[in-house]
Amino acid sequence: MSDNEPIPRKDLFEEYPSLLRELTVLMDERNKQTITLGNIWKAADGKYMQDDALFHAISDRSVSLIDGFIRLIEKWNFVAAAALVRLQLDSMLRLYYIAQHPTERHRILQEWLGGAQFDKIKMMKDGKQQMKDWNLCEEIKPIFPRVHDIYSELCDYVHLSTKHLTLTATSIEGRTVGFAISSTKDHLPEDQYRKLLQMFIEFSRLINTALDGWLSWKTINLIEKR
Repeated sequence: MSDNEPIPRKDLFEEYPSLLRELTVLMDERNKQTITLGNIWKAADGKYMQDDALFHAISDRSVSLIDGFIRLIEKWNFVAAAALVRLQLDSMLRLYYIAQHPTERHRILQEWLGGAQFDKIKMMKDGKQQMKDWNLCEEIKPIFPRVHDIYSELCDYVHLSTKHLTLTATSIEGRTVGFAISSTKDHLPEDQYRKLLQMFIEFSRLINTALDGWLSWKTINLIEKR
């Protein structure tokens, strides 16, 4: 290595080994999703219901996002990793609402499978509100009081915002600010990365709760119909 070449920075989890705890928890949630989805497929002698399609799609999306998130965050790519956390929140909000409203589930999924966008589908058949993000946040607020604030914060990473400027500031000395244009945000403190990991874990757990609920419903109801 020549004197002019930068010294490679350790991966995030080598630099901050205390974050390995959050990484392990997130991987556990990922693995639970694949196991639960397999059990959904096998439930009731392997009968595949049309409603399984949503849980199938969200599980695949969730696992893909978790894997991509880990690869980005371990290389200090905070900006891209934060955007994936927002996508996991998107899946969680939709799945949680549908799981909590079983009488509306089949209608919603029929519209979705017919090509309708979720944010254009009515939350209740005779209602006026559509499944827009803010309305879905209201639905989950009783068990997740911080959801609106977290939603707004994460949207700042998806849409161009001042966060994309402040994240480039690598040093501040008096009135002098140093900037760097790089996908590597290794100047950010450990706590910022921990916060992203903890949010991803929380959203993934709620997805798992909804998957478990669907597995139980499918198993019990199809057995009763035999």
